[in-house]
Amino acid sequence: MGVGGKMKEEVFSYKGKKYKVKWEERKGEVIINEKKKYKIKQITKLTDNILVVNVEDKVYTLYLEIVGEEYFLFVNGVSYFLEKIEKTTYTKTSSLKPISTSVTSPMPGLLVKLLVKEGMRITSGEVVAIVEAMKMENELRSPITGVVKSVNAKEGEQVQAFTPIVELEPKK
Repeated sequence: MGVGGKMKEEVFSYKGKKYKVKWEERKGEVIINEKKKYKIKQITKLTDNILVVNVEDKVYTLYLEIVGEEYFLFVNGVSYFLEKIEKTTYTKTSSLKPISTSVTSPMPGLLVKLLVKEGMRITSGEVVAIVEAMKMENELRSPITGVVKSVNAKEGEQVQAFTPIVELEPKK
């Protein structure tokens, strides 16, 4: 995908204990205190503050509110108060790969609109489909810039959570 990505590192305090959190967005990996390593399979951004994250086949809904150096994080409805205690550091990394080359729904639903066709060029963040789930329409966006390799569903069909609706090929 390219060279020159960044490993990010933040240090937070939670209930008086220090946590060093490192992640590389495009690699899909989070490391806490150099010990616990988590593989992120999919991230779906619902709004600027709400993400649905598939971590090792467990799905979490995250809501984050940042006020200065204070982070109010809600994970599946459970609240956490984190305080950033060290500045962010960035380290260049290489051989980056996207987290996903497919577009999936974060939950089962009805595919109400498909905005792409096989062979189309798309950009990262572009809406490729709309799925109705729990009486809400969710815009599904491309995680990468590339070409639509295949479309695996049709408008009006039910789709399952994390099953590829559209598969993409990174732009070379």
